[in-house]
Amino acid sequence: MSSNIAVWSLSLDCYCPICNEEVDLLAHPDFFEKNEIQVCEQGTTKTRGMKANCPICGYEIVVDCVV
Repeated sequence: MSSNIAVWSLSLDCYCPICNEEVDLLAHPDFFEKNEIQVCEQGTTKTRGMKANCPICGYEIVVDCVV
């Protein structure tokens, strides 16, 4: 009997307030290193007020991670 395959699918989505584009912060490899957070961490001091740049317009987005 063969096993089924389970594939992880994670995203950390927000909208840029300038260009209104949806941004997946996980698509930016330095996001975790820059913010020093763990995957799925939310509601902590480190996950409030994090900064990321919109890949489309370059605007600095400030986000809080929530579930």
